[in-house]
Amino acid sequence: MFIRNEEPRDHDAIHQLTTRAFEPMPFGFRSDGRLTYGSVDPRYVQWIVFDGQPPIGELKFAPAVYLAG
Repeated sequence: MFIRNEEPRDHDAIHQLTTRAFEPMPFGFRSDGRLTYGSVDPRYVQWIVFDGQPPIGELKFAPAVYLAG
């Protein structure tokens, strides 16, 4: 078996597969690229809405979250 290094197209393929897999589900985590977290690819920043509109903007955590690491 040959294992190669990841390429950008791998991330796109995984994202497309994940999007298709969860699209028919009425309940679950979503990602539309409008919620960001630092340098993380926005496709991997996911949210779930129980009521209201999907979140937009930069995700921030309280300083204690970073210190607990």
